[in-house]
Amino acid sequence: MATLHSGTTAIANNPQTNILTDSPRRRNAIFNNVFSGMERDEVIEKHYHRLTLAALMKHKQYVPRLFFIQNIIHEPDVRKNLKPFISELESSDLKLDQIVYWFYHDNELGHAPLGLEKSLEYLHTIMHLRNF
Repeated sequence: MATLHSGTTAIANNPQTNILTDSPRRRNAIFNNVFSGMERDEVIEKHYHRLTLAALMKHKQYVPRLFFIQNIIHEPDVRKNLKPFISELESSDLKLDQIVYWFYHDNELGHAPLGLEKSLEYLHTIMHLRNF
């Protein structure tokens, strides 16, 4: 949403950045409910910018201030979301200095988001940052 609203900030923990690499169940539900009556290839061709975050940023020619917090111990998220997101953005001509990547290791959490206490630590850090 921050890509659609200039001047906003996004804070995302283990974000899903690409619908195409999501689980088949969720991906199919989105295709069936949001793009009903359209073939998969047609959706990808006409609405790719609605399927991946990097494509939306390229489509809008805007990168919001983004704090991308990722548990890098959870390999599926790194492989399906983080790496493709970075790769797709790096192949663009967008200014990417608005993105801050914070990586952490937590075997127990896996894909689950940070707990309240740790989330608040990140939020307090972000609120006290200057010149970013």
